[in-house]
Amino acid sequence: MQHRPEEALAYLQQAVSIKADSFDVYNNLAAVYQQLNQFEQALMYYDQAILLEPGHASVRWNRSTVLLMLGRLKEGWEAFEWRRSAGHWQALPFPEWQGEALQDKTLLVLAEQGLGDEILFGSCLPELIKLSKHCIIECDTRLGDLYRTSFPEATIKAVVRQQRDWLKDLSSVDVCIPLGSISRFLRKNLTDFPNMSTSIHIKQFALFCGR
Repeated sequence: MQHRPEEALAYLQQAVSIKADSFDVYNNLAAVYQQLNQFEQALMYYDQAILLEPGHASVRWNRSTVLLMLGRLKEGWEAFEWRRSAGHWQALPFPEWQGEALQDKTLLVLAEQGLGDEILFGSCLPELIKLSKHCIIECDTRLGDLYRTSFPEATIKAVVRQQRDWLKDLSSVDVCIPLGSISRFLRKNLTDFPNMSTSIHIKQFALFCGR
């Protein structure tokens, strides 16, 4: 789109009038409307694209972010699970947590795709730590100090991304979950979001951002 979304939109609208069964046209229209923050229109065209290619994981993942921007959190987080099919995800090493009670369980939280994801979704961790008997949290090596300061009650495993040889030494884990999947259970409504300032240690976060 070369950062000219309005011009791209004109061409794509012309294209859809010529070829109304083109997955690529609908997908690109959705992406342009999303870039323009016109989320209802973006959602409509993502839905059209999915009708043509129901199993396209990346499109369903992109659609999830539109649902979240529209405040349709429950639907959005469910659709966000398509990121696993769209990326290079390793098989989970333990049974996956499905929202059941955790007071007598040790929970392993696996890191997400990037540093931004680990900081963003880290807002869920204080609640998860309180819910579980014990929580083991994987994070990128660069976030080790920040996570240890923010979540002193948990065991923090700061490791090189996607190198999970350390998992073979774990024997007491009951269930696990990717960090980005926690919101599906703890953030179903806008009222479920706590005071974000207490989730990550602010001073340490500022120091980290200044590196």
